[in-house]
Amino acid sequence: MNKTLHRIWRRALASILVEMSDQEIGWLMQARHHISLLGKRRTAMIVSRVRLIAGLFALLTPLWIFVDVVAFPRAVWIPLVLARVAATVAFCIVIHVARKMNSMKDAYRALGILMAIPTLFFLFSYHHMAQFELQGIQAAFSTGYAFLPFVMLAGLSIFPLTLLEATVFISPLLIMQLAAGAMNLTVLDWPNFAASFWLMLLIAGVSTLAGLSQLAFIIVLVREAIRDGMTGCFSRQSGEELMELQFILASRSSNPLTAVFIDLDHFTSTISSRSTTNSATTPATGSLSAPLKRSSAICAWATC
Repeated sequence: MNKTLHRIWRRALASILVEMSDQEIGWLMQARHHISLLGKRRTAMIVSRVRLIAGLFALLTPLWIFVDVVAFPRAVWIPLVLARVAATVAFCIVIHVARKMNSMKDAYRALGILMAIPTLFFLFSYHHMAQFELQGIQAAFSTGYAFLPFVMLAGLSIFPLTLLEATVFISPLLIMQLAAGAMNLTVLDWPNFAASFWLMLLIAGVSTLAGLSQLAFIIVLVREAIRDGMTGCFSRQSGEELMELQFILASRSSNPLTAVFIDLDHFTSTISSRSTTNSATTPATGSLSAPLKRSSAICAWATC
């Protein structure tokens, strides 16, 4: 029964997510089995977008200092200004450091630091302004600080993250919101807090789906890049890289390496359309793939 439900669930996801295979759907769940090309593409995209968001925050964070000075009394705005300056410097450091990052571990580290900076700023500002009884326009401007977690959750939607990665990065933001509520537990407005937390969960869900859709699109692009659309085998470009890698591994371990070239007789002369091509290549590809070991691969060296 469980296997049947699992199979139905997989097929439903595959039909929704651009006809993805079971393996590719697994790539959406976690990144442990991602191929190197997919990892490189994701690393480049995550790091570039970390720098983009850090640059945007480094520009906007100090601009709000003028509003703090005008809206709040001196005892309130001085610590806020210092915190904004520190956050701006931190964002600038992220922009500089991220230039040299080229692995998924570096990408995780950069994204984690990017999320940690506004998280710490929010906790500090929330705790700091809770010590004052702000009214009127001051209370209105202080409310703006409460929207920072929502902005951070929405910002995660531009990163191609797996379901596990999104959960890891979203959880601290939800815990932060709970911690902020715990700071004012005695005077907490429970209906408003529950409504805002529910809204955070909804935004977190949308951000997760947005990240998964981006990752699914990247997976499809990588599949089209490494696979020949006519035969389903590795393309010539990816096959050359694969052969070079296998040759290096065989040389290091002093193991034999075998390469076999197969030509289908009268193949070109029998092709009159795309459907004819598929009817000729699909059985041939299946017959060649069946007896192969997991360490072997088939490449389409020439396209018709």
